[in-house]
Amino acid sequence: MFSRVERHLLAAGVVIYMTRMVGLFMLLPVLAIYAQGLPGASALTLGLALGAYGLTQGFMQIPMGWLSDRFGRRPIILAGLGLFLFGSLVAVFADTMFGLILGRALQGLGAISSTLLALVGDSTREENRSRIMAVIGISIGVSFGIAMVVGPMLGAAGGLPAIFWTIVVLCIFSLIIGWRWLPESRREATSQARLHWVDVLKNPNLWRLDLSVLLLHTMQMSMWVAVPILLVDEFNLPVARHWMVYLVAVFGSFILMAPFMQWMERRGHHRGKILAGILAVLAAQLLLKQSTILPFFVMALFVFFWGFNLLEASLPSYTSKVVEDSRRGFAMGTFSTCQFGGAFLGGLMGGWIAHHGDLHSIFAVAAVLALLWLPAAWGLKAPRSVRSLILPASEAESINVDKLLAIPGVISVQLFNEQCEMLLRLDTEKLDQAALEKRIGRPI
Repeated sequence: MFSRVERHLLAAGVVIYMTRMVGLFMLLPVLAIYAQGLPGASALTLGLALGAYGLTQGFMQIPMGWLSDRFGRRPIILAGLGLFLFGSLVAVFADTMFGLILGRALQGLGAISSTLLALVGDSTREENRSRIMAVIGISIGVSFGIAMVVGPMLGAAGGLPAIFWTIVVLCIFSLIIGWRWLPESRREATSQARLHWVDVLKNPNLWRLDLSVLLLHTMQMSMWVAVPILLVDEFNLPVARHWMVYLVAVFGSFILMAPFMQWMERRGHHRGKILAGILAVLAAQLLLKQSTILPFFVMALFVFFWGFNLLEASLPSYTSKVVEDSRRGFAMGTFSTCQFGGAFLGGLMGGWIAHHGDLHSIFAVAAVLALLWLPAAWGLKAPRSVRSLILPASEAESINVDKLLAIPGVISVQLFNEQCEMLLRLDTEKLDQAALEKRIGRPI
């Protein structure tokens, strides 16, 4: 059962992620087609237009995460959405490739992913965090599916300006929802000293997960230099009908992925989920390279999206568990930096390969990256055992926070005044349960 804070966070997080990601994903299947008519267009500048967003996102994720550690999550999220809105307006009126690349880069300055993921880690209990992260991750997959259907339709109706105007409207809606629903802890206390950022980066699980999300998005973005063009040039499928391919591949894969993810989650096979996703992505790249008829190409996309959605739901949840609360914004910043850095590298890699060789070579390079990824992911270790406890305001108001933190095993205490709840983070191996129950006046 979700607490009031968790319900507010889940609703706001899903809406913000979906509205923002639908707008971004709508560009993927059409940007390489409609931007070809702009002055300055080439295979390389098309790749830059796809990847510029990822470059500035990657640059800003750590600073935004660090700022959220100091000044709070919600103000930074709202500021980031404002920057994203400004960049979208610049892109609306772009009439050259330079203007389009500039708008995409300005969009990326609104880097809120690390802060939003850190807020989820801060505000949710351990037993619910994976589910909430999974729902948010799945919402990204659903957004992808909606965008793959709607993007080609909007592009056919009004070109890139129609898509960017849609992004503007969705961003305004996200700002309203974030202002109204996002929770913010008004006070945080911890029994542990703040880790230095170097100590955070030394965590072997963290760098393995950072590498994982970098490679995933490098492969994903590089594909979108090739896939839309191949559908038109090799399979003679008009752009207005591309949505049918993405409807089958994205939503079909999601339907089959969700039961598998739940089955693995119930058995605690967290690393197994990630390895299964990598194998699916690897198989998809090999199939995409060899496909010569449309049904096999669609099947290969189906396999890719199955693995992609599984990894998008699993990697952020795993990452939020391997760092201390006081540095979660910074750690999620490194994760998101690698995610969007991968998007930039993928766009650049896809554009460079397309400029110098065959589009099918993009899939071959992606397959090599997946093979290199497997041994790094194999070394992932289970994070320490932590549980959380929610106290309603009626209980929390009479409890001294400093005395709570003096109890062995109490890691941190957060107060959510708007939702009238207190969240305690507990180390199950070190917890003095009797002392905690005595302090709060009831069994836990």
